[in-house]
Amino acid sequence: MTAAKLITDNLTIGYDHALLSGLGLTANSGEFVCLMGPNGSGKSTLLRTLATLLPPLQGSILVDSQSLFQLSAREKAQLISLVLTEHLDLGYLRVNELVAMGRYPHTGWRGQLQNADREAVEQALNATGLQDLAMRPVQELSDGQRQKALIARALAQDGSVMLLDEPLIHLDVGNKWEVMNLLRITTRNFNKVLLMATHEIDLCLQFADKLWLITRDGSVAVGCPEDLVLTGQINDTFDQGDYKFHHHQESQENGSGPQIQISGSGRALEWTRRGLIRAGYQPVQKPGLAKVMVTEEQHIIHWTLELGENSLACSSVEKVIVALGRYIDK
Repeated sequence: MTAAKLITDNLTIGYDHALLSGLGLTANSGEFVCLMGPNGSGKSTLLRTLATLLPPLQGSILVDSQSLFQLSAREKAQLISLVLTEHLDLGYLRVNELVAMGRYPHTGWRGQLQNADREAVEQALNATGLQDLAMRPVQELSDGQRQKALIARALAQDGSVMLLDEPLIHLDVGNKWEVMNLLRITTRNFNKVLLMATHEIDLCLQFADKLWLITRDGSVAVGCPEDLVLTGQINDTFDQGDYKFHHHQESQENGSGPQIQISGSGRALEWTRRGLIRAGYQPVQKPGLAKVMVTEEQHIIHWTLELGENSLACSSVEKVIVALGRYIDK
């Protein structure tokens, strides 16, 4: 699939009054973006507006330079697939039949599946690990399997953008982790723009490439998870009364990606390390493919990146990761 981009231009959303206004947001293909914020901040309203289920009060939404509200329903469905939280009564529909429903924007008026449609359904079942459950009635699935089936339907739909509204809400801890990992892999392997509204802060910090964080003043902070932690915006948004958000910084495995030497101390070093692991690198103390040095002076964090014979100053974890990607991809 070719690269895609979701853009909002001066977007204002709400019902009889504005919840969020002047939004200029961008999500790129290959990015797993988590939309977060306090209850009532407008997460679901923004997601449903992006899906064109709600009209914007002002502004526009573009996918691949096309204004969504100028497209037909079928054209929009070919660009955007949607997974909502509502419980659907699917009767005795089988898993493969549910997934095949995702092909409706691509079939003729009679809805008959062609070879390309069947291949898309099979690919979606394989990608979500449901191939052995294809003939099972959906009502016999566990909550985690059912959520995977809905994701498989969205994959079969083959839009360049996937929007998910609280897909983890009814799942246990193990299934939440498994679905998040599936979404991250899906974003990479299928080169999707994937935007998910959720309350699961810890999982977003572990899996998301980028956060759209609706803050208490009604703006949207955008950045990689580690930067929003280090700037204090996560705590400013979710601390309330006696509750203080604290992410448990358990030790993470280094993974098996390219080795990056890292040095420094304190929170900035730890969150930089976590960012490198999330991006698929292996932070090490010995010399590696590149070197990241983290320093902090008067609460201002500096990153210095050594790439071969070149040295580059960076102002955030995200810029370190982007620079590493460009260097390694050369």
